Amino acid sequence: MNKTQETGEEYIRLPLPKKNKNEMFAIADKLMGGSRINAVCADGKSRMARIPGKMRRIRVRTGDLLIIKPWEIQNEKSDVVYRYRRTQSMILSRKKFLPDIIDVFWFSNKKGKEKREEKVEKNNQTSCFQHIFI
Repeated sequence: MNKTQETGEEYIRLPLPKKNKNEMFAIADKLMGGSRINAVCADGKSRMARIPGKMRRIRVRTGDLLIIKPWEIQNEKSDVVYRYRRTQSMILSRKKFLPDIIDVFWFSNKKGKEKREEKVEKNNQTSCFQHIFI
């Protein structure tokens, strides 16, 4: 990480999806086994993503931010190109690179944060369990 002298901001280099190669952001939704996952993409579709051989040593977990490339023949399937670490995902969210559909890291905007807080409050009200603090 390099800091500029006049502003004090940090420069971090992260790979971004290449639109000309039809790559996009996605969130890993469900692990299906056999190096396959179900991913929710930036265009709102849910696709089955295959982890290619060179990426198999990298562990993909539920909730990870990914770059995927949809197949040209079957659009409901895709390949995983890159997996971001948690801190990298939060940086991208804070810098507003992620679409609102898949920004689950809560840094996108105040309106999105307010909506998420309302959902959490509704979920807490409808919960059948009560939290007891001793």
